[in-house]
Amino acid sequence: MSNTQYYVMHPDESRFKNPTGTSFIPTYGAPATAVDTYRILGVHTTDLPTKNAAFTDIKSVQAISKIAEGDIESRYDLESAETALQALLLHDTVYVLTPCPKVQNGQNFISYSRNDKKKRSNFSYDLLALVNSHDWLIAPEFIRISENGVQSSRFNFMHSSSRTIEDYMEKNYESESKYVSDSLIATIQDHGISAYISNNKLSEAIDTENMPKHFYNRMRTSWDQHTSTTPPFICSIKIPPLLAITLDRMNNRQDLKNTIIDLREELKPAREELMRLQKELSKIQNQSDLENLSQRITQSFDAIVPHSRITPAERRIRIIGRIFSITRPIINFIAATHSASGMSTQQMSEHLSGNIGLIFNDGNIIDRTVTAKSFAGLLKTESLQHLIKYHFNQSEINSIINS
Repeated sequence: MSNTQYYVMHPDESRFKNPTGTSFIPTYGAPATAVDTYRILGVHTTDLPTKNAAFTDIKSVQAISKIAEGDIESRYDLESAETALQALLLHDTVYVLTPCPKVQNGQNFISYSRNDKKKRSNFSYDLLALVNSHDWLIAPEFIRISENGVQSSRFNFMHSSSRTIEDYMEKNYESESKYVSDSLIATIQDHGISAYISNNKLSEAIDTENMPKHFYNRMRTSWDQHTSTTPPFICSIKIPPLLAITLDRMNNRQDLKNTIIDLREELKPAREELMRLQKELSKIQNQSDLENLSQRITQSFDAIVPHSRITPAERRIRIIGRIFSITRPIINFIAATHSASGMSTQQMSEHLSGNIGLIFNDGNIIDRTVTAKSFAGLLKTESLQHLIKYHFNQSEINSIINS
């Protein structure tokens, strides 16, 4: 659990009836924490950034579960699964944002009205348990209900006494109305950690940026540039990088959980490095030093996909290049002794190594960070076309193509 303290306008409503009481927090398949955004003024202290924690949403969790359980309906499911994988592979703890109102039912009972019970499978809860997942119930309002339905709401313009609480939530929470979205955005930004949200409109409004996000964005840009050159008649379905890595490792779709366990273990040094790099950058006070380190890191991230595409022949040249860099003084000496023939050091270097200098430098770039080196190896997957045909059934493939 996180250790977060808030500035609040007033105590939990249950305290008005019982000084030691708290409102009931319903749980389904994971522990749950409630955040009453309607009465919170701001975050006083939080340890979430130091825990390498992240937020995700139910839609992303649903999508990654479909990779194992089937029923993929569109290319948006693939992107939403990729969104979940960012949280699962790049962070140590993941919290699932679940918007729901806080409700007083009758005179005494105060709880949170959730409508996500049937939205997630048991498998999805087991999968998220790998990252110590908790559901974060985000309450943007406090409402009162009785036998006649919703009696009062903090948002008077939404009030209708003829609605049941189920009808009220279906119309105002499923559509992610503005006041619900504003509460989610405020929660994410006030806690200062990454959020991996499948709702594009919501994610675009979030400006929280950190090293895991920066790494992924650089890798994704390079990945899209390289995979876009594949003719559509060979592979018309675009698979994002983390999903490609995961599918490549899976023997079958039921192997998703074990595959993620293995990948998380392999990527533990990368997660630790991303956190360390973020701390280092935040401590640098000299702008020139900050720019230089940032550039070195970014260059390493940008080299991941190109490096993963190096052919065996080019890889052998790289090895020669490493030897050549060690023997350069000897070559300089030989070139000097043959200066009468007109062969310069540069010409001899080109004769012996061709473009080895560039490839060797690229090798140095990829070795600058553990993260880049790890992902450059992981992205040497089988062809995307093969992964699609192997893991997805024809009905799913047709649905993705037609979406």
